[in-house]
Amino acid sequence: MKPRLVLFSVLVIATLLFGACMPAPLAPPAAPTAAPEPTKAPVARIEVGADKMIVPQKLFVDASGACTKKVKLTMMTHGDYLDKNVDERYGLGLLLKRWDEGQPCVELELVPVPPGDAPGFAESQFIAGTPSDIVSTWSKESWYDNKWVIQFDDYFAKKNPYSANATWYEDFPYPDLTMKPYAVDNHWYWVRCCIRTGATGPDGIVYNANILKAAGVDVAKQMPPKTMTEFMDILKKVKATGKIPFWLSLAGDTRWEIDWYGRFILDQLMPDVAAQMDKAVDEVSDNKWGTLSEMEWTHGVLAGLFKATDPRVGEYFRIMKEWSQYWEPGYASPAELVAEVASEFLKGNVAMTTVGRWRISTIQNYPNLGFDWGTFFMPPIDKAFSQYATGEPIRRHGGAGEPASTVIVPLFIAKQVEKDADKLAAGVNLFQYVTAPKSLDFYCSQLIIPCFKPGASLDEIFKGDQARQQRLLGFFQPAPVDIPVIGVYHALYTMRGGSDEVGRLMVEYLQGNITLEELQKRVQEGTVAGATDSCKDKLAKKVAGWEWCSKYVK
Repeated sequence: MKPRLVLFSVLVIATLLFGACMPAPLAPPAAPTAAPEPTKAPVARIEVGADKMIVPQKLFVDASGACTKKVKLTMMTHGDYLDKNVDERYGLGLLLKRWDEGQPCVELELVPVPPGDAPGFAESQFIAGTPSDIVSTWSKESWYDNKWVIQFDDYFAKKNPYSANATWYEDFPYPDLTMKPYAVDNHWYWVRCCIRTGATGPDGIVYNANILKAAGVDVAKQMPPKTMTEFMDILKKVKATGKIPFWLSLAGDTRWEIDWYGRFILDQLMPDVAAQMDKAVDEVSDNKWGTLSEMEWTHGVLAGLFKATDPRVGEYFRIMKEWSQYWEPGYASPAELVAEVASEFLKGNVAMTTVGRWRISTIQNYPNLGFDWGTFFMPPIDKAFSQYATGEPIRRHGGAGEPASTVIVPLFIAKQVEKDADKLAAGVNLFQYVTAPKSLDFYCSQLIIPCFKPGASLDEIFKGDQARQQRLLGFFQPAPVDIPVIGVYHALYTMRGGSDEVGRLMVEYLQGNITLEELQKRVQEGTVAGATDSCKDKLAKKVAGWEWCSKYVK
């Protein structure tokens, strides 16, 4: 009997193999006496098992069911996809496991890498020429520019054997929105799995209602807070009770959360800079939202449109410092987590913390959770809170009102896999399996925040369950329509050392080791240096659209 799907704690990626023997050529048929009827394409038989998952098509078996070959695949994953505490990953993990168990001749090994480390680890493996067969994490444009991963254009144009649709491309919900190709060369280098229908924000803030009530907060009337002033006032009340108001770790596996708040804040403070960067370059991939691309924020840094010495960037860091007085002691150190949720929050010792849709299952499944909870989204910056308030709405991820979205990281097949036709075919078969419409139906059935028909009301989505609706309200309000994140903060991604280095310097400032002026000066120097490095790389590789870099690289 085939062993269960294997998990490794190191990073490797898996691709599945498929091979077929060509039949012997047939003698040419006799000329017909009448025009023949057109041959009908065979209808794929899609069998769904009692577990509601598609029965995989066995690869590399002969007529008797015996293996004609054995294939092994490694797949690096963005966290543990078989962790029941993370429903959005677990749903995909079950599909991967089912496919693997249905392949007697293929072994799939999942190699979980902590989400905070996965993108950088994958990048280092690509550079070293030792990536896993399949990679599942967030990518960088360098992956496509360097052709480290395969293109899927030809595959998308063909039929998925696990679907009744004419092409694989049609299997993806609203593919023109959810499956846009790489803008530089108009090719697809990834596959998007687990695209949920319905517009929701992927992130928010979860609160312990019991702690808030004990601090004198009228949860029914004061939650969610409508402004940053109200938000800080609530945190101040909680601190007076001796409880930890907010948990936000700047180190460890969730250190990237701080980037979310940077996006929300700087988009509000610097809308004019965003508009200038959007218009200055990269007209090819511009969209109606003005969302910035890597090219646009890199150009913005080098052209001086975005400067880390701008007082509004300083205001962002000042806001972080004011907020940090309400964070947990030791916020600069990694936290003890259950999945990605701070254990101290789950134990009832913290009033608020950052939450993603995929973390709700961790909270809901936590044994003997001793408090009521709800969610909200970060409130907008008001004039009473900051002199730089612009009246801009608080923007959110997924805020373009898309009829479908996903926070599951994309799937990639390493370029080296093309050298093994069987392994490549199996990898593609796996991807087709997990993205088939019936697989999406199963995936949606595993989610706490449901998939739903675009345009559905909250009453329709939650079927009148007001308590559940209130708990999950932060993912629906403000409604994710016409307010997507534009990405001014992404200019800081050009920093040598990336956003981790920005975070490290910010901790130095928060703890009084450097002044605000010194922080901004060092970030400015680092972003210009990093943007210059990026331009040198793009010019060396002759990436289309980046010719303007020659003005800034000598």
